[in-house]
Amino acid sequence: MSSKTVISSPVSIDRAASSGIVSRTSWGEESRIRIGPADSGGQLTILDYRAPANFGPPRHLHHWEDEVFEVIEGQAVVWTPDLSFILAPGDLVLLPKLGPHTWRAYGPKGIRFTVTFTPSAVGNISGAVTLTDSASGSPQVVSLGGTGQ
Repeated sequence: MSSKTVISSPVSIDRAASSGIVSRTSWGEESRIRIGPADSGGQLTILDYRAPANFGPPRHLHHWEDEVFEVIEGQAVVWTPDLSFILAPGDLVLLPKLGPHTWRAYGPKGIRFTVTFTPSAVGNISGAVTLTDSASGSPQVVSLGGTGQ
């Protein structure tokens, strides 16, 4: 009889009712990390995300990670260069890295979805985002930085 050493990682459990750290923006977005890079050895990040009706980010792409988007409540219209479509509760889409895309909460209600990034962004990441205030037309530059861990 041979013996093998089994090395296991701790199980990560996130209860939906727990009071994890929630990030909120002034325009109504909310996100909470359910599983982070530290929990998965940098392999994935899972977020619970909510956005108000008609909200959506600008067209963008991810340089390092694929994005999986699963709708829980509400609907979203998703745009890619090849296809635009509506997602309803239970629908899921894989948005590959380097593929331009965007989405918008569709209909009279906000949206709730789970988004998974794989692999997680690990290491020093920094950049700048230019936001334009549609009321005044003046650009606002925001610097972003972090470790991704």
